[in-house]
Amino acid sequence: MKTIIPFIFCCTMLLLASCRKEEKLDPNSVVIDQAVGNPNALDKYILNQYTLPYNIDIIYKFVDVESDQNYNLSPANFESSIRMTRLIQHFCIEPYDVVTGSKEHIKTYFPKILNYIGSPAYRNNGTIVLGTAEGGVK
Repeated sequence: MKTIIPFIFCCTMLLLASCRKEEKLDPNSVVIDQAVGNPNALDKYILNQYTLPYNIDIIYKFVDVESDQNYNLSPANFESSIRMTRLIQHFCIEPYDVVTGSKEHIKTYFPKILNYIGSPAYRNNGTIVLGTAEGGVK
């Protein structure tokens, strides 16, 4: 009986402490549902420069189902996403367009999905993965 009373007291205190009001979540979360949201300037740039002419999708907002759940990941920041998107345009896409004279080479051989992640992929044992390729598609 002496051990049950402190146990009940502790459980009651935990329940009372957990029932306080929570703060509201920030509506501008980086983890979003891809189907929701208004396109910003970067979204429009990706659509006009990558998706429509080359059938390439760039995912710069953190979408959890697009990444490997076995790693601890963080989203890329917006400014880095802009820089990387422009670098890919100038150093990967445009040179092949100039050399081949058409957009067909990039449409055929370039990965169809680019997913920006803001950190290395940390495993549970402390090692990291710097990049992955999923069959040349992503």
